[in-house]
Amino acid sequence: EARFRAHPLTLMEAQAKALSLPLRRIVFPEDCDDYKKLYVDGIRSLKQEHGIEVIVTGDMDYVGTMKRNWIEECAECVSVDAYLPLWKADRQSVLRQVIQERFHVIFSCVKSPYF
Repeated sequence: EARFRAHPLTLMEAQAKALSLPLRRIVFPEDCDDYKKLYVDGIRSLKQEHGIEVIVTGDMDYVGTMKRNWIEECAECVSVDAYLPLWKADRQSVLRQVIQERFHVIFSCVKSPYF
């Protein structure tokens, strides 16, 4: 069982169920020294098994010291496009729209020191 998940597994399961999609998890062994290879292999498997051509993510900005978006970088390795509709979007505008549209929001991964 993995010790870290970017988002709670129960939330990811609920999203997959609501969209009638299978949930694919990539579990990294504790002694893993090549996370990118496993991630790329996971995307490759999705492409081969399900014919995906695009991965959509809600990422808004870089994480930590990364110079590129992780999903975009990994997907590129297997000729899968990454669609990042919120990338570099104005956070205040996005928040106003979310409130206006009356979205039910669950924060699952928030950059410190904000929380």
